[in-house]
Amino acid sequence: MTATPLTVSQNHPFLVHNQPEFAELLTFLDFAEGLTIGFADVNFAADADVLIEALKNHPACADIRFEVLNFSKQPDLRFLRDAILGRLAKTDPKTDSQQKRVLVVRGLEAAIGNEERGKYPPVLQDLNFVRDAYRWSLPYPILFILPDYAITRIAKYAPDFWAWRSGIFIFKMQAKTRETLKNQVFDAPEPFIASEENQAQIDQLKRLLMEYHPAGQTIA
Repeated sequence: MTATPLTVSQNHPFLVHNQPEFAELLTFLDFAEGLTIGFADVNFAADADVLIEALKNHPACADIRFEVLNFSKQPDLRFLRDAILGRLAKTDPKTDSQQKRVLVVRGLEAAIGNEERGKYPPVLQDLNFVRDAYRWSLPYPILFILPDYAITRIAKYAPDFWAWRSGIFIFKMQAKTRETLKNQVFDAPEPFIASEENQAQIDQLKRLLMEYHPAGQTIA
């Protein structure tokens, strides 16, 4: 069964709530050429969906071809560059070559993990080690869409790669969304937790709701 495409209005509440950041991100993408690394701090997956669709359908991005690469199902991912190249090799070569290609990497937090999972995630170790290879093998703007704790871990465990960032855009969660998540997470009965994956998602939401660490700030 094919999922129904998400239709996003430029007047979507999330975009209105983050209008300055969205405008800055559009400018960043307009001027980005070659390997240009940006980070979008988005703490709620549904908000990331809205952001991506808004970018793909915005008039200012008409000359951009977005390649959305989702790694949320690969918690054991170690070699990100190889994985990206593998995905790109499967894209349609007939796609309009006149458009600027922009890579959107999302879901990487599954492999990055959190402080409870342990120090120095393998994916970040490799990201830092092969940083220079990105310049010639992936000569495109790359936008990482991640929750704040994952961006913090990139800054901490892949400092050389982090040093190459050209922009960071912090999108705030709407109060209504935060309240809805709070009710869902803290009021859900224990039997509602049907799997380890669900439990991990709930634990993540609890961290996001109870604490906030600005992106790039080291967590003591």
